Amino acid sequence: MKKKLFITLLAVVMAVSCVFGLAACGSKVDGTYYAYVDGAKQEGMVMKLDDGKITLTQSAVGQEVSMEGTYTIDGDTVSVTVTVMGISTTQKLTKVSDGVLKGEEEGTVVYYCQDGKTPPAEDGDNEHTLVG
Repeated sequence: MKKKLFITLLAVVMAVSCVFGLAACGSKVDGTYYAYVDGAKQEGMVMKLDDGKITLTQSAVGQEVSMEGTYTIDGDTVSVTVTVMGISTTQKLTKVSDGVLKGEEEGTVVYYCQDGKTPPAEDGDNEHTLVG
């Protein structure tokens, strides 16, 4: 059970990395983001970015786990570094539009959206249409 939770949290970390790409062109990425997988909001997956610090919260199986780390912005890429169970990992997120970040882990695309924002629609090739 702990292994499954660890794997889920690691996937969240990787997806969060893509979210930081939203910081492109100097735009701020600070705020609270909610995860979307296959267009569905994942109520238990929350990412908070604040002045170079990140907090990831995952609620699963009646437990809530939080991780803290740091992030840096380089153009359209946000690099997120967190340590889970003594293992440090860095992931990259990409800016899709203001308030929407994108991450991908093992073929699963996760969008992180601020309140009032939604992930882009999918086209017929299973690629995501980026919104401006």
